[in-house]
Amino acid sequence: MKTKLAVLISLISVSAVHAGVIGWFTSEARDWAFIQQTGGIKVGLPTEKEGRRVLPVEYWPEGNSGLAVRKIELKKKGVQLVIRVVTQVAEKGSDTARIHYVDLTGVSAGSYELYYDSAGDAAKHLGHIDIK
Repeated sequence: MKTKLAVLISLISVSAVHAGVIGWFTSEARDWAFIQQTGGIKVGLPTEKEGRRVLPVEYWPEGNSGLAVRKIELKKKGVQLVIRVVTQVAEKGSDTARIHYVDLTGVSAGSYELYYDSAGDAAKHLGHIDIK
């Protein structure tokens, strides 16, 4: 009886978090070639949103309607910022917007060069931003 109850509880738990589980299992960091093949990426100027300093990033995986952006990772390397898109299979509650906001909390004020996936790679240079 205890085994049946444990299985039932597991099934209920999986159903409740189904959306998160599928996204987690299908998440994939995307390389530069994929980003270019699916419409490219555009970065705006840092701004305030909901009381936080954020960086608007426009990316939507064109031609891949089954994908959604799971998150955009940010790493600081000296005076360079590096972003990377992580996608997942689109599901209920997925972020299907064209513009995503990267939290800049913890990044000190200053001037930064912005790159995709690898700092200093001129082919993946996304521009220069000033954080105030």
